[in-house]
Amino acid sequence: LEHADREMAVAHWLRAGGTLPKESQLQALIAFYLQISCAEVTVDGAARMAATLANAGCPVPAASPSAAAAARGHGAAASARVFDSQLVKEALALLRVAGLNEYSRDWSETVGLPAKAGHSGVILLIIPGVCGISVYSPKIVAAGISGRGLEFCKLLVAKFPVLRTFA
Repeated sequence: LEHADREMAVAHWLRAGGTLPKESQLQALIAFYLQISCAEVTVDGAARMAATLANAGCPVPAASPSAAAAARGHGAAASARVFDSQLVKEALALLRVAGLNEYSRDWSETVGLPAKAGHSGVILLIIPGVCGISVYSPKIVAAGISGRGLEFCKLLVAKFPVLRTFA
């Protein structure tokens, strides 16, 4: 927690505003947040996370034989809602304006879609009701996000401006 000043400041701000309960244990909360921020995931797994958010909290099966069974209603992954749709709606609103670290303000003006960037070079792009996309390139720019991923997202929206209507 020695280098988590920004995260602690946001947690205090959220608690002061009533978003987090007054009895929240902020150090434990931030420690947990930092642990899950370091989770290892494949690009396919990240795309499925983004797709789950795009699908209002219902997971999208992986493209595999076992996923085909899940899509037919067999197995635990058969489209059981994993996030409340209202929670997803609120999370997407937050990701639209704050998911790209220091680049968030420019992102909301240039791309305008909900997204989350990681310092590893991954960007989760969510087009609500349509799809989720995972972009990965480890070349990080000064804003702390993938430069190539950023360019891809800008080009995607420039090529298909209708995507901004889903924001």
